[in-house]
This record gives sequence, C-alpha cells and structure tokens, in this order.
Amino acid sequence: MSFHPRRWKAIRNSWVDFIPLIDPPGSRPKVTLSDFLEETEILAGVSRSLGKVTTVSVPRAEVPEIVFREATYWMHKALYVLGSSESHINIGMPTWSLPAAYQSAFFSARAIMGFLGVGMAEFHQASAAVDLCRNMQDLRPQRLVEIGAFSEEVPFHTLGVLFDHRQIWLLFQRVLRVTSCDIWPSGWANYLSLLDVGEITRQRHGLHYQVGYWVTDDLHQFIHPEDFPDVLPTGTGRDLFDNTRRNFSFILASIINGLAIRLFEDLGQVTTRLSDERTVVYNGFSIERHPLFADQLKDYAIPR
Repeated sequence: MSFHPRRWKAIRNSWVDFIPLIDPPGSRPKVTLSDFLEETEILAGVSRSLGKVTTVSVPRAEVPEIVFREATYWMHKALYVLGSSESHINIGMPTWSLPAAYQSAFFSARAIMGFLGVGMAEFHQASAAVDLCRNMQDLRPQRLVEIGAFSEEVPFHTLGVLFDHRQIWLLFQRVLRVTSCDIWPSGWANYLSLLDVGEITRQRHGLHYQVGYWVTDDLHQFIHPEDFPDVLPTGTGRDLFDNTRRNFSFILASIINGLAIRLFEDLGQVTTRLSDERTVVYNGFSIERHPLFADQLKDYAIPR
C-alpha cells in the first residue's frame, strides 16, 4: 500500500474548502469513515484477497470532512492521554506512564495521518485506508493552487485484513516519507520515518506481555527520577533521540504530539472555522491537565 508524494502547504490550503464547523467544539465526529463504508457499501461487493491490495475509487463527496473530523478527535484523545502519562510521572509512578505515553503517540500519529490526507476505517473485519491527495510530485505550486491538493476521486485501499498497531505505524511512516513539511522541527519526521517499529512498541509490549519487565523502581514505592521529563534531542539524524532511554515512549509521545499540534495550528492560520476548536485545545494546556508539558505544548502552538 503506497501513498502519493504530498506537500503540507498545498494540503493546508485545500483543507480550507472542506473543514466543517465543529459544533459543539471538541465533540466527537457524528459520522466516521467506518460509518461511511457501512452506509455506502462501496467495498461490499469487491472481491478481496488476503494480503493483496484491493483498491476502489469513489467520488470524494463528504470523505474529506469525515477524515478531518476524525483527525481532530484523534488529537483531542492524544492530548488527554498525554496528560494522563504526565500525571503518573508527577505522582511518582513513572513506569506506568509509559503505556499511556505510547497510546498518546499512537493516537497522535493517527491525527497526523488524517491532517495529511490519509484516513483509516474498518469494514467487515478488514481495515481500509483512503488517500485524499493527488500526486503532487511534478505539479508546480501555482497549478496546485488551481486544482487543489485533493483528488476528485479518492481511492480506498484494503488488504482484506484488520490492521494491528504495527501495520498502522508502518503506514504512518510511509506517509511521513512522502510528505514535505517545513513547519516541523528539523529532522523529527525523518527520525520517526526511519525508526524501527519494534522500538516504538517495545516498552508497551514489555509491560503488557512480559511478566518480568518493569522499567523503574516504582513498583513498591513512589519515585521521581529527574531524567523522565527530559524529552530533548540528544543526537542527530537517525540518532536524534535516544531509543535506549527508559522514558523513550514518553519522548515519542512528546514529539509526535508536537508534530500534530503544529499542523493543527497552521490550519488555524488560514481559516476561522477552527477558532472555537483551537480554544478548546489550547485551554487544555494547563498545569492541571499537563503538569509537565503545559509550557511545551503552548510553544508547539505558536505559529511558525
């Protein structure tokens, strides 16, 4: 399953015509992409072979609005769970902050995919991915302004199986590799796109499934390790962040949420339809909800 090369600026400008008014702000989508597939049955009569990509293209209709609503709600969920992870660290239980941090990173990756034009759905025990974007590789900026970043017909791809976390992370990395975005911190997206997925899931998997796996000495006592809130880069290139650190899932949650917030904030610079939604998001950047990252999240939200 592959995706077309894409440019964030073109996607951002195209979203202006499709962003729905979210009322009330912060609310869940009324219709999901899975609902859309169920109601339209566009994949119902398609012959699907397990492990082989099947593609069906349909008029885009309301699909962009659905993808955007889902992306925004994934971001809300990601920030909520990030705050839960911070709270565990703050009260002296850093080990169990890591599964929450992982989940926050996963939700935020889903948000980023949606903002970049890729949505995921489930239909009849199989996952499907839709890509809103046309191939932008050889298109001049002015031509993209004229025709927009989104295709008139959008393809739904399915392998005939339900995707697990690993497969969704791999899709996330593919989307990053074909995306040009100049508002992200240098090297972050490239680092994530090249990271072994096993390193992304390692701590969560160990804590959930390996009886002897524990990360800090907090199983029987509260501890407050000074290094746990530290999520700053420590190197360059493929070693930009140190995946051997015991707070690595927390680092991932920080950087992936940061990328999502910067996309969302950039969208807020080109449309007023997100004004109330931005207020809900940014009101959450408080010490009460984010005891460790409130200031950093506010920094991510500063227009670039």
